[in-house]
Amino acid sequence: RAAGKNLQVVTTLETPVPDRVLCDPTRLRQILMNLAGNAVKFTEAGLVRLRVRSEGFVPACRLVVDVEDTGSGLSPEQAQRLFTPFTQGDGTVARRHGGSGLGLTICRRLADLMGGSVSLVRSAPGEGSCFRLELPLIAAPLARLISTIERSQGSAAESAQATNPVLSGRILLAEDGVDNQRLIAFHLRKAGAKVDVAANGRIALQMIDASLEAGTPYDLLVTDIQMPDMDGYTLVRTLRRRGDSLAVVALTAHAMAEDHQRCLEAGCDDYATKPIDRPVLLRTCERWMGKAGGGGARVKAIAA
Repeated sequence: RAAGKNLQVVTTLETPVPDRVLCDPTRLRQILMNLAGNAVKFTEAGLVRLRVRSEGFVPACRLVVDVEDTGSGLSPEQAQRLFTPFTQGDGTVARRHGGSGLGLTICRRLADLMGGSVSLVRSAPGEGSCFRLELPLIAAPLARLISTIERSQGSAAESAQATNPVLSGRILLAEDGVDNQRLIAFHLRKAGAKVDVAANGRIALQMIDASLEAGTPYDLLVTDIQMPDMDGYTLVRTLRRRGDSLAVVALTAHAMAEDHQRCLEAGCDDYATKPIDRPVLLRTCERWMGKAGGGGARVKAIAA
């Protein structure tokens, strides 16, 4: 999205920080993706900068991430309403950029549950905004202090390159979000899979039927759980009711154990959380690629 606007996205470490910390990785990723995504959404020219640092002393150390942009900014009146559920800057914001207005409220709640906070540091019309995420800083065992993000990225890239699986076969991705369609399909194709995309469960069901009729069945279904028209739960239950044991990996933005259990009870074989953790997603797909799901051999059945 930033590339489409010719925006720079810059990440800097202002102080040494541990290369690994103890936290909820899914929730941390969700908060940062939301803050950075909002910054890009409301910025038409210039840059988005993430400044990362540690503050305080043991045992009260804090990890601080400032997300700054050169976007439209907010008036004092808009800023006062910012963390109210279902509220955006004004009606013009909703019409132009879309969204429910829940993002920042959820970010603040998630940070609060992790012992931290999300706040608006500064904003002014035409001068951009700065949002701050603060979390307790607890270094993981054997963590190293790093002073540049390049060192951390390089180490992660080398590790991922050595362990990334190769996917061979056909995957159907059922996902309604255009950005997620592009991102997930890109990772799956880069790993070697042939990927078709369906915008909802009903379209996915039609594509599965067509593939069976053509004698070229899919080797794996990767489906979002929350979709319009027909959601992932209904899609998988429909497949299982008619005896199709196509292996299914569910994608869910919820990381709670009861949400994962609900996916399995619906007939899914495994799950991965969103935002996507690429190595985890690829390993999960590799585990089920071409295998029978739902506890039985693949039945090439067509719904009457």
